[in-house]
Amino acid sequence: MNKNEPHIDLKKKHLDRTFPFHFAISKDKKILFLGPSLFKMLGDVKGKSVDDLFFIERPKETDFDLDLWSKSSSKTFLLKRNAENATLFRGQFEYFEEQELLVFLGSPWFSSIEELVSNDLSISDFAALDPLVDLLHLIKNQELVTADLKELIETISHQKESLENLSYVASANLDGIIYTDAEGIITYANEGYLRQTQYDLSEMIGKDPIEIGRGKETQKEELKKMLESFFKKEPYKVELKHYKKDGTWFWARVNGQAVLDKKGEFLHYFTLVEDVTEEKISKNKIQEFEETFRQVLEFSGDNVWEHDFRTNKTSFSNKAKNFLGLKFDQSTNLEEVWYSHIFQEDYPILVENDLKYKRGEISSHQLEYRMLHEDGSIKWVKDRGIVIEKDPNGIPLKIIGTHSDITEQKNAEKELISLNKKLGSVLNELKDVIWSVSYPDLSGIFFTPSAEDLFELDMDTLMEDTSWRRKIIHSEDLHVLDTILEEVQENKEYIQEYRIITPSKKLKWVQEKGKLIFEDGKPVRINGILVDISERKKTEALLENQEKLKNILIDISSTYINIDLDEVDTSINASLKKIGEFVNADRAYIFSYDLTAHTCSCTHEWCGPGISREIENTQDVPLEYVPQWLDAHSQGQPFSVKDVSKLKEMGLDGLYEILEPQGIKSLIAIPMMFKEELMGFVGFDSVNNQHTYSQKEIELLFVFAQMLVNVQKRKQSEMRLFQQEEKFRNIISNMNLGLLEVDLNEHVLHANQTFCQMAGYELEDFIGRKATDLLLNESDKEKLLIKSESRRRGISDSYELKYKRPNGEYRWWFISGAPNYNDKNELIGSIGIHLDITDQKRLEEELIRQREEAEKSKRAKETFFANMSHEIRTPMNAIVGMGEQLAKSAQNDQQNKYIKAIQDSANHLMVIIKDILDLSKLEAGKMTIEAIGFKPKDVIEHTFGMMKAKAESKGLDYDIINYDSRINDILIGDPIRISQILLNLLSNAIKFTEKGKVVLQCHFISETKNEQEIKFTVIDTGIGMEDSFVKSNFEKYVQEDTTITRKFGGTGLGLSISKELVQLMGGHMQIESQKGLGTIVSVNFKFQKGQESDLPIEDSTSINQALLKGKKILVVDDNEFNRLVATTILEQNEMLTITAKNGEEAIRAAKDHSLDLILMDVQMPVMDGIMATKVIREELQSKIPIVALTAFAMKGDREKYLSLGMDDFLAKPFQEKDLLNLISRLLIGSQPEITNFTDVVAPSKSLFSLEELENIARGNTEFMDKMIQLFHTSVMVSAEQAMKEFEKGDFDQVRKLVHKIKPSIKMLKIQEISEEVIEIEKEIVEQQKSERMIYLMNHLDQVLHLVAKDLKSTNK
Repeated sequence: MNKNEPHIDLKKKHLDRTFPFHFAISKDKKILFLGPSLFKMLGDVKGKSVDDLFFIERPKETDFDLDLWSKSSSKTFLLKRNAENATLFRGQFEYFEEQELLVFLGSPWFSSIEELVSNDLSISDFAALDPLVDLLHLIKNQELVTADLKELIETISHQKESLENLSYVASANLDGIIYTDAEGIITYANEGYLRQTQYDLSEMIGKDPIEIGRGKETQKEELKKMLESFFKKEPYKVELKHYKKDGTWFWARVNGQAVLDKKGEFLHYFTLVEDVTEEKISKNKIQEFEETFRQVLEFSGDNVWEHDFRTNKTSFSNKAKNFLGLKFDQSTNLEEVWYSHIFQEDYPILVENDLKYKRGEISSHQLEYRMLHEDGSIKWVKDRGIVIEKDPNGIPLKIIGTHSDITEQKNAEKELISLNKKLGSVLNELKDVIWSVSYPDLSGIFFTPSAEDLFELDMDTLMEDTSWRRKIIHSEDLHVLDTILEEVQENKEYIQEYRIITPSKKLKWVQEKGKLIFEDGKPVRINGILVDISERKKTEALLENQEKLKNILIDISSTYINIDLDEVDTSINASLKKIGEFVNADRAYIFSYDLTAHTCSCTHEWCGPGISREIENTQDVPLEYVPQWLDAHSQGQPFSVKDVSKLKEMGLDGLYEILEPQGIKSLIAIPMMFKEELMGFVGFDSVNNQHTYSQKEIELLFVFAQMLVNVQKRKQSEMRLFQQEEKFRNIISNMNLGLLEVDLNEHVLHANQTFCQMAGYELEDFIGRKATDLLLNESDKEKLLIKSESRRRGISDSYELKYKRPNGEYRWWFISGAPNYNDKNELIGSIGIHLDITDQKRLEEELIRQREEAEKSKRAKETFFANMSHEIRTPMNAIVGMGEQLAKSAQNDQQNKYIKAIQDSANHLMVIIKDILDLSKLEAGKMTIEAIGFKPKDVIEHTFGMMKAKAESKGLDYDIINYDSRINDILIGDPIRISQILLNLLSNAIKFTEKGKVVLQCHFISETKNEQEIKFTVIDTGIGMEDSFVKSNFEKYVQEDTTITRKFGGTGLGLSISKELVQLMGGHMQIESQKGLGTIVSVNFKFQKGQESDLPIEDSTSINQALLKGKKILVVDDNEFNRLVATTILEQNEMLTITAKNGEEAIRAAKDHSLDLILMDVQMPVMDGIMATKVIREELQSKIPIVALTAFAMKGDREKYLSLGMDDFLAKPFQEKDLLNLISRLLIGSQPEITNFTDVVAPSKSLFSLEELENIARGNTEFMDKMIQLFHTSVMVSAEQAMKEFEKGDFDQVRKLVHKIKPSIKMLKIQEISEEVIEIEKEIVEQQKSERMIYLMNHLDQVLHLVAKDLKSTNK
């Protein structure tokens, strides 16, 4: 059976209703049961053989073979009773495999109502849909109770034949017989004819039969037909109205035939007169019936038809013209037209039906098939017919029937079938029970199949037995039945829940809903639904138990909050009791695992009433006894035994031997784990009854286990904490740390002995007193109050405190303070650890003093450098200046010799001064290295040439050898510093070599795609150096011994400066020397490869004397020689000069004269140049260019003077060209150089770059404009505000403003101040208005204004 097909249990009562004439046959051909209508016909025939009751009419020669018939369910069988009336039964057999029985499903076939009545049956004994019922009803309605239509027709036919046979019967025959002569005169009439006509024989003899029987209604045509045949001596047969003597008439069928003798001669006419009046009346009635029948048929269908098998012609009613859109006339072959419109697949149905009629197998039919309408659509037709005339052999001669359009009905049936399938599927699948019972007797009307599953009762019981409900409801819930009836009466509906106990003893919970249904205002039934809510009830009970367990767990957990450690064990035992009783356990316990010893031991146990304690017997239990137990717990899983008695079957004999003696029937053990650590387990034994734990119960028991873990961990933690406190107290005591605890009001709670010794008090002096009152002065109290407030906010910190002991001694303490909380995490005060740092503070003070002395020494050194530079540069300015002037006016070689001596001495002094300045830069980290293109060969040759005269004057071999041709023509580096290093090395080599050689070499070492490594080597055969001096790294101001200084001179700075420059340039220096043999000094550098475009621009333009002519210059200097040098240079270049000896004179000159430029000395008596500049700028409001001419030429001096309002700076001694270039730049705005002087000038670089901003903008000019505008409105405003705050002395605000503008400086790549702005931000608060900060702030302001100016021009 297909599981997806709907399954219908067919009850016998269903068969009784649908097939009341059914009967069932067993394998041995015995009748098992039969339908009620067949019982009515046959009586109680159960147990009888089917062969004794029936034989098979069709198919012919068929026996009751059950094996054959079980496979022939689709065939139709005709059975006849083995009885006098031989009733015919038509139907089919169905084989029920499971019950091994064969069931006949059919009904008897009666041809008349009389035949039906003769079998003690009525129409109600048939099924409502039996097709025979239709015909029987029709006949009954026409009141044809004496004869069936078919039987009537057959009777008439037989009568006609009988009349012919009776023509020669003797005169005693009931019909009339007369003899006539050749003239037609009656010669004989029998008694039958006399009775028919009411004449006497005497009145009849000698008369003409026509004369006797003719009347006004006698059919003339029939008389004429009879006379013509009579005179021709031919037989005749006519039917006409025959009049009697009294003038009445009867219908006579007259059969005449001439009687001849043996010779064939005419003797007389024999005429048989048959009174067929009754037959005629019957025929008339039949005609009337046929007419009525046709009307009924036409009313019941769309077309009434008649078919005559003799003529093979078919006729349709008038309605046929509208049926299926057919068109025909009298000449149309209707059968052919009809058959041509039959749907091809259904054509065989009609062919088979016609054959059955022709073989006499059927006397009626009902078919359904499809027809093609003229418009192309398909119509369903119901075709019903019945035989109305048969021949003597029972073969149909004529049938009549109807055609009905059932298309809509078929469509509806299709939908109904689909709906029934769905409904059947729903009802079969529906677990809930839909039901209906009559009211008020509550007998069953309808139950869905699920009722049988729910109640475990068959459908017959549910439908017929009204007491089943009371039998199945739980005895404690029987009151629900009364409640239901009460609610039905009061509310007309109800809903109740109750328990039932099924025949298999299953307990189920059901919910019943019902509603009283009214018809015509009267309650007739109750409709309702029954739902199995057993699972819901189980869930509710489980949830209720879980909720109770949760409440127990909450109650238990609350007992562990703030519990004293001494009470933990008691509380755990109480908790085991609560949980054990709740889960119906008889024993609950806790075991701890000792995985090192591989044992477990019981630590806590609760036992129910009558349960023995096992805690003493379960100590140090070897884990090998319970390996499964341990394995499950190690994986964090519970271990449970549902039935201890089955452990041996499972091969767990060891576990059985442990549990069975304790009487345990089942158990569960939940692991106690902390993270990955397996601590133990909590277990529950069931001794009296077995118990299976639900998953939810197990989850909640896990919660309980974790709760126990937390308690155990807390207990361990508190013990460790106590031990640690003791440990730390001992540590603090041993480390000489003073411990002090105070409450929220600063009252001392505890002080250790060390603190008492540190403070100079006894412990009794502290307890209960305020620590602040006892230990601190008023100023320190305020500090401690602030600390106390921070403790309340949970802040810990450390600080230093100067404490005065009771004996007047001051001690320094380092204090670490923290909030102090109790075990409820409530703030109860603070705790401080005190360390005596008096010795450390003294050491710090000593270090500070030494640092100050070092800084003082450094400042003194800087002052010394500055003063030395100033004191040397002041006379040197006059010497150099006047030397240049003398050189211009020299008359002979002797004078030139003297002048050269003066200039050489001056140059020597300038080298010393230059070394001092370079050293200052290097020490301050302010030495800058250029990265410009240069030609290494030119630098070497130029440097070599500068020292050539000196080397040759000593008679040395002086040469450049091994200049490697692989060296790139142009490199990127600092040619000035390279030249300086080589000059130092060559100068030393020449200085310390009395004879021999000095050689300069340049080697190619290696290269990559973008750079080369070059090695410069200076080799001499001079005095050499000791190895120890070489390893001393050339300490500043130090030569190998004092005799060298006296013999060779020098400062001892050359090699030191060179080595630092080499390191600054990323190179390294190597020295090889032997005393008395000479020295080899090598320097290695890595340079980027360059191109022609990297070379600096050479400019040799001349100053336009006409532009400087007539310019009025004020020369301010307290040194007469310096004034003379300056005025001489200026006047020789046709400029006007005014002189002043100090600042006051300079101010007066500025007031009295219209000046173009002021050359201002810085250090002068009466008023220095700085003050004079300030007065000129602030009081005179003059913007005249002021140039600082000073012998102070240390690093930072230029920036310093610019920050004080001067426009530029020129160090003494200066060269004429430097002075003229400076004046030209300030007055004319260009930087031309004097003719005949060629200097290397670095290509000008932009102050800023918009590259990064352009990358961000990606072509968005509007964004660029907005960002440049933002620079003017934000950066410049912040810079100006920073200058104002700097003047006011708010250095922290300056730091914030400088920090604000720093990102903009970085974005615009203003390299000149990018490092300086970082320095300002870091140092401004500490250095405040130091000379360095004054310079940096002024330089920042100047550069930003220049950038702003350039940005405006760029943005135009």
